[in-house]
Amino acid sequence: MVQGGPWIFERFGGKNAFWISLTAIIGLQIYMAQLLGPQTGDLLRLQLTFDPTSFAKIFHGWTDGEYQSYRRHFIADFAYPCAYAVFLYNCLAAALNRLKPSHRVETVVYLPPLAAAADYVENILHLSMTEKSLLNHAHLVPWAFAAACLKWLILTIIVGAIIVYRSRAQR
Repeated sequence: MVQGGPWIFERFGGKNAFWISLTAIIGLQIYMAQLLGPQTGDLLRLQLTFDPTSFAKIFHGWTDGEYQSYRRHFIADFAYPCAYAVFLYNCLAAALNRLKPSHRVETVVYLPPLAAAADYVENILHLSMTEKSLLNHAHLVPWAFAAACLKWLILTIIVGAIIVYRSRAQR
């Protein structure tokens, strides 16, 4: 494992952590997809909505059952960032360990917990906006959007780093 990474991940490195976190990711995704069904597409739309009116239009278009499913999905959605942070840390560490020390940029191992933190902020804000009256929470929509964008940006950087590091290691 990469030395000097986030201390919490030093305990969760290695093949077991890789497979356990991958299994957790798949299991959580299946659970959330089954729970939300066709409503799953609305989640990405909610994440990428910065306008309170658009957010309210999506949110208030749900039936009571869909609303309850959305609230219940947070049980899995709060476990999900931990699972993908451990998985991505292991992928980054494995890719970095294949490089010569002079080619490493080891600070990227701090990105998975940052993405998870942004995801938690987004989840907390979205959960706080699950009251039927969005009028009291409209000011939170842009903040949730910013957290979601930050999360997706960091995840894109992580995947790019893994691809670049793995391609450099093969030379």
